Amino acid sequence: MIIGYARTSTIDQAAGFESQLRELEGVKCQKIFREQTSSIAVRP
Repeated sequence: MIIGYARTSTIDQAAGFESQLRELEGVKCQKIFREQTSSIAVRP
């Protein structure tokens, strides 16, 4: 199984986030973890 991880530090970086997702889907990732949050924010 190929696992990918897409991340940006802000929601404002939508184009970069979408680009990462396209790349991960292009290499046939079967599971993609996604995160759009500040590195200083509290994470769940």
